[in-house]
Amino acid sequence: MTSNPLLQKYDELYGKKEEPPEIVEEPKKITTKPPSFITYDTDSGNDSFLQIAEKIKNGEAKVSYMSMEIDIMSRTSITFEVQVWDT
Repeated sequence: MTSNPLLQKYDELYGKKEEPPEIVEEPKKITTKPPSFITYDTDSGNDSFLQIAEKIKNGEAKVSYMSMEIDIMSRTSITFEVQVWDT
C-alpha cells in the first residue's frame, strides 16, 4: 500500500491503476559498413587545396563557413566552405 493518505483515498475512490509492464528492447546491431572513398591520385587533393589557399590569399575567394570536430582519440577534422569568384 501507499504511505500517502491522499493516494490511498484516490485509490479507494477510483481504483488502483495498474502500471503497464515495462518493455525492454535489445539494441539493434549495425551490420552494414559505411562506404569508403577510394582515390587513385592522392596528390590531386593536395594540389586543389594549395590552389584554393592561393586564391584566398590573393582575395579571389573567401571562407564562408568553417567547422571543426575533435573526437575522443584527439583527431581533429576541419571542414571549410569556400566561395570562389571567377575573375
